Amino acid sequence: MNRLAPQGLAGIDLEQANLFLASAIDITSQLVSITDRENRFIFVNKAFLSTYGYTKEEIIGKHPEFLRPKKYNDSPETDIFELTSAGEWNGELINVCKDGTQIPVFLKTSIIKNLDGENVGYIGIADVITGRKEAEAALRNSQEAYRDLVENINDVIYAIDINGIFTYVSPVAERIFGHNSSELIGRLYETLIYGEDISTISHTFQDARNNHPSPAEFRILTKNGELRWVRRSTLPVMNEGKIIGTRGLLMDITEHKQAEEALRESELRFRTTVEMAPDAIFIVDAQGNIIEVNNAACQQLGYTREHLLQLRLPDIMPPSYAMKAEERLKEMRNADRTYESCHLRSDGREIAVELNIKSIIFKGKPAMVGIARDITERKRVEGKLRDFTRQILEAQENERGRVARELHDSVIQLLSASKHRLSALSEKMIKHDGEVNADLLTSLELLDKAIKETRTISRGLKPGVLEDLGLLPAVRSISEDLMQRSPVKIDLQSTLPYKRLPHDIELVLYRIVQEALNNVEKHSRANEVKVLFMFSGSSLVSIIKDDGIGFQYESSAATRSLLSGYGLVNMKERAASVGGTVEINSASNRGTEIVISIPLADISV
Repeated sequence: MNRLAPQGLAGIDLEQANLFLASAIDITSQLVSITDRENRFIFVNKAFLSTYGYTKEEIIGKHPEFLRPKKYNDSPETDIFELTSAGEWNGELINVCKDGTQIPVFLKTSIIKNLDGENVGYIGIADVITGRKEAEAALRNSQEAYRDLVENINDVIYAIDINGIFTYVSPVAERIFGHNSSELIGRLYETLIYGEDISTISHTFQDARNNHPSPAEFRILTKNGELRWVRRSTLPVMNEGKIIGTRGLLMDITEHKQAEEALRESELRFRTTVEMAPDAIFIVDAQGNIIEVNNAACQQLGYTREHLLQLRLPDIMPPSYAMKAEERLKEMRNADRTYESCHLRSDGREIAVELNIKSIIFKGKPAMVGIARDITERKRVEGKLRDFTRQILEAQENERGRVARELHDSVIQLLSASKHRLSALSEKMIKHDGEVNADLLTSLELLDKAIKETRTISRGLKPGVLEDLGLLPAVRSISEDLMQRSPVKIDLQSTLPYKRLPHDIELVLYRIVQEALNNVEKHSRANEVKVLFMFSGSSLVSIIKDDGIGFQYESSAATRSLLSGYGLVNMKERAASVGGTVEINSASNRGTEIVISIPLADISV
């Protein structure tokens, strides 16, 4: 539009033509404006007014520069005006609406000439390009984000043409290959692959070219000669339905491969160690299913490996043990422990085992490993040793009884008879020789002490109170004797039922307490001793605790003296004779505590 009266409107007068054009311009969505030769607005269409928010009166007569943002120091209007005066101009501008909103527009300007070819003004046609600008910004942001992703991702993104030549390689390639992108572009892809792996993956390239991509793992040779493992994923690049190349991603999996190799070596060492172990080894899952065994386990139980892997832990236990197996499984899940149990062979024979259980993670899941040592022979020997010890102790007790009876029936009787004769002689000598009589009285006192000491020894050798009344009265008797001859205070407590214990149990506990109190008197310098009898769980427990000087269990001279004689060793042997144990806890200046525990299975009460 460069003529005020277009030739295409022939037959219509000028006024009608102008009205026709003004009406057409008003309904267009483009922003149309006309300025005079001084570049002042003389016409704007409805879309122009609606877009900028001005009325016609606010626009007409003003220069277009008032629509420009104030931040522009140099107005572009002069350049636009001069360029338009030379013919026409087009370009992008930022304009400001009445409410201050800035909008981007694409403006085209040209000269308006009359029929004589004279310049009478300028016309401008603008399109609001907000949507296009937003799309362009979004595209730029997306491209920048993609570029950041490609350049910063740990994996190499690449593209190769149909001949296997690199056409693009992301910058991270230098970290893996040692080559920068420029060194790789134009290079044949397969020249980076370790020679031994080319043949194994050549089909995968052909698959990708045939639009059947498949992942592959192989080694590459870096710039410095190092071998690294990569995992490749590819997709075909299509153009008009034809494959023109491939693009893909290379992930450095060297550390993963090294970890896999280390795991394989670890599993091999584990398997070798397990198979060479002389003890049976089981791995059990959280439900008690046997999931792994070694050869020793198969030999110990008489099953094949395949058979054992179909069983649960309770299945290889005798019924009496299997009943508690589920409870034991719960205990094993919560804590590592060692205990004695019993396994059942395929032929029905029971074998005693010592189980060492430990919680582990096996193939990524919680499990328990159990090492079962066959202690059948050891238990047999221990049983014989207990029987032998019991026989020795019984022989000792019998000998003690014989000596006690000899003392009572012979020595004490002779001493008593001698005392009576000396007493009678003393009465006769009272009137004749006072000095001799004094000597006789002294002899009588010594003889009386000898009789009492002999009776004490006799009772110690064969405590009649224990035989007649039981454990507690006998312990109370020796406690009272000790309190009479020393300043030690003894506190005896018991929660045992009134019914007496088996004689061998009572005798063992009595002798251990007797030995402990003797040690208190000789070594501890204690002021107070507590003696307690009670049932605890599945055991009968006795505790003797003093507040004396104590000792270092491994280094004390007193301890070595006791261990070398009939002290602590004797206590442990006596307890072991009835299946019990003795635990000694002591420290310097913290007293000593002796704990005797006898399983209830050995107590028929």
